[in-house]
Amino acid sequence: MLLLLLLVLLFHYPHLGYSLNQEGLYLQQLKLNFDDPDAVFSNWNERDDNPCNWYGVFCDSSTHSVTFIDLSSTNIAGPFPSLICRLQNLTSISLYNNSINSTLPENLRDYKSLQIFFFF
Repeated sequence: MLLLLLLVLLFHYPHLGYSLNQEGLYLQQLKLNFDDPDAVFSNWNERDDNPCNWYGVFCDSSTHSVTFIDLSSTNIAGPFPSLICRLQNLTSISLYNNSINSTLPENLRDYKSLQIFFFF
């Protein structure tokens, strides 16, 4: 009986069976702060387990942790995504050739794992 109830719940509420990891949740919030006229974030799906197959997101193959984000020349616009600083293993980000219109967060200098930063 309990198994039947569980199957009914999963059928009617399919999102209960998915859980995006914390880095994916941060990136979902980041996405909401950008204007995205070319729909580059269209495959950033909150039903995925992690963001490793999303456009512009690259991960460590063993840990599935985000290491690089390349959103260069994607025609996005908005403030600099300060949530980037919460991605613990991020080593580089490219936002080149977009309309990012904010100052960099002060805590970015304390972000020691960010080795390469392209922001022109």
